Amino acid sequence: MESSLAGFDAGYEAAASVAIEAAFSGSDGHERPAPEVWAPLIATLPAAMHAYAAHGVARLIDWQDAQWARDYIDRLAALVQASPADNDAQQVLAEAARQLALWMSYEDAIRVADLKTRPARLARIRNEVRAGDDDLLRIVDYLKPGYEEIAAILPRAAGARLRRWAVHRGRTTPMSRGVHLHTSGIAGYLALRTMAAMRPLRRRSLRFQEEERAIAVWLDALSRALPRSTELARQIAALPRLLKGYGDTWSRGQTSYSRIFDTLVLPALAVPPRAANDDPAAAKRIAEAVTAALADPEGRELENTLARAGIDPLPPKPKPIVWMRKPRGRDEVPQTTSDPNNGSRQIGENPVARP
Repeated sequence: MESSLAGFDAGYEAAASVAIEAAFSGSDGHERPAPEVWAPLIATLPAAMHAYAAHGVARLIDWQDAQWARDYIDRLAALVQASPADNDAQQVLAEAARQLALWMSYEDAIRVADLKTRPARLARIRNEVRAGDDDLLRIVDYLKPGYEEIAAILPRAAGARLRRWAVHRGRTTPMSRGVHLHTSGIAGYLALRTMAAMRPLRRRSLRFQEEERAIAVWLDALSRALPRSTELARQIAALPRLLKGYGDTWSRGQTSYSRIFDTLVLPALAVPPRAANDDPAAAKRIAEAVTAALADPEGRELENTLARAGIDPLPPKPKPIVWMRKPRGRDEVPQTTSDPNNGSRQIGENPVARP
C-alpha cells in the first residue's frame, strides 16, 4: 500500500508540473506557443498572465481565428483594469486567463470533427498500434449524436426551434444507439471534414451566442469581486472548470455551474462592499460546492452541500428507462429439470449465452 501511494504521489506531482502545457496542448500533444507577432500585445498584461495568455492566443487562433484571439486579449485587459495591483490579485488574473481561454474554445461538434481528422491524430494512432508503413489501418469512431449537439451548431433561430421541438417531444437523449463512422475511409473522413468546415459559421450558432452571454456575466462578476475580496474572486475565477467535455459531460457541468453561480456567487456579490464581511465565508461555500460538483456527476452531493449552506436542494432528476429486446440465440436453450410426475418442465432461461 505504501509503495502504491508513493507512486501515485510521484505521478500526481509530475502531472501538476506540466499543467499549463497539458491544458493548452494541441491534438498532437505538443504545446503551441503564440506567434511572435502577438508578443507585444501579451506583454501589456501582468507577468503572471503571460504564459497562459500566450497559450490561450494560440489555442483560440486554432479554434476560430485571429480576431477571436484578439477578443480574448481585450477581455483580459478589461479584467486587469478592474483588479488591484497586489500579488494575490495577479494570481487570480492568471487563473482567469487560463479558464477564459478554455471556455472560449469550448468543444462542439465542429471542434470534435476537426480534431478527429487531423493528420497528427492519425499518425498518433498508427504509432500507438505500432502499424508499419505497409500496414492498412482502419479507424472507426463511435459517435452518439443528439439533438442538442445539432441545435448548438445551427444558426440561433433554427437551433432554438430544434431544441424546443426536441424538448416538447421528449427527445433529449441521443438520436440513435450510436453511429460507427469509418474515419479512415473516404466517406467518413469527408463527412467529418464537412462538419469541421462549418467553423466560419460558428459565430452565428446558437451555442456561440449562449456562451458569449454566459462569459460576459462571469467576467462582470469577476470584475466586481476583484476589488473587494481576492479569495472570493479566486473562487469565481476557477468556477468555469466545471464546464468541460462534450455532450452529456458538458451538460452536467453546465447545470452545476449555473446552480452554484445563481445560489452562491450572485447573492455574495449582491451584498454591499462595505458590509461584505461574509466574503471569506462565501468563498469557502463556493469552493465546497465546486468540490462536491466535481466529485458527483449526478449532482446529489452538490445539492447536499447547498442544503448545508441553507439553500433548498432540488429533487433528483428522473432518468428514462430504455427497454431493449434481447433476441434468443441458438445457443440460449431453456434449462429444464426432470419431474417424475410431469416429465420435463422449464424453469427459466440460461442468462449467459455461449460465445
